[in-house]
Amino acid sequence: MTKKEFQLEYTFENVSVDRLWRRISTENGLRDWITGQVSIRGDRVRFVWGAGDVDEAYIHVVETGRQIRYDWIGEDAYFELKIVATELTGDKTLVITDFCEDGDLESTVEIWEVQIGRLRRVMGLSQI
Repeated sequence: MTKKEFQLEYTFENVSVDRLWRRISTENGLRDWITGQVSIRGDRVRFVWGAGDVDEAYIHVVETGRQIRYDWIGEDAYFELKIVATELTGDKTLVITDFCEDGDLESTVEIWEVQIGRLRRVMGLSQI
């Protein structure tokens, strides 16, 4: 089955780029909101999900403080997290690029909504 690319955007007020960057690019940061079990060794990341399923990815693109891309091993897909700063307001937008199977967009977006809610909570930010 062919996967379709999609993007989501989430605005974060009153947060520094460095603080958001640490949450999306480090073991400890990812553990707090993606899944409780994340390990990074070099450019390889291992995600252990609630049911014990394991996925691995390579860190493919890194522009420190700006974007990071995790390429899933064995799949023609990735997820990318990009920070865009708005000069006028100082807000930061987290742009997520991901892929899903046909018919799975709604459920995949719901998963990201839950994850972003966790990210906001661990950063002490209000839920929007």
